[in-house]
Amino acid sequence: MDTEQHDEAGLRMIEQIDARVRLLWMTSFESLMAAGVDVDAVLRYSRLAKHSVDDGLIGYALLLAEKPRRA
Repeated sequence: MDTEQHDEAGLRMIEQIDARVRLLWMTSFESLMAAGVDVDAVLRYSRLAKHSVDDGLIGYALLLAEKPRRA
């Protein structure tokens, strides 16, 4: 089994979530409130997640495995 580290992909995902929530906050604030989304909490947690990746505390990886071939 192999492991591929893709921390940059994890950072991009976090940044995309942050950007989308900010856009929705600017364009669809009432819809977010009606859905019960706590925008401040989402942005706070996305910032914490980004710092955790930057500090090496969390990461994004793929585990690769191959099914054994039958003889």
